[in-house]
Amino acid sequence: METSYLKTLELDKIIARAAEGCVCKEAHEMLLALQPQCDPDEVRYALEQTDAINILLIKCKYFFVVYKADMPSRAACSQWVSC
Repeated sequence: METSYLKTLELDKIIARAAEGCVCKEAHEMLLALQPQCDPDEVRYALEQTDAINILLIKCKYFFVVYKADMPSRAACSQWVSC
């Protein structure tokens, strides 16, 4: 896979900056582990998921986000996100 363009786009810096805003340690680690998708079918599927969540958020006034459901206290790692 050709990856030289990732350095030009500074993808590593973009991901690191986004990870700084993560509330939960697990979300931070997941974001830092992201790798670009190169398979066109995988990219289409990811875009469909993005479209689906955007439709859900537009239809709902509030969306409850749980970052790690198996934690003893869900309140420690969840929040209400206003749409």
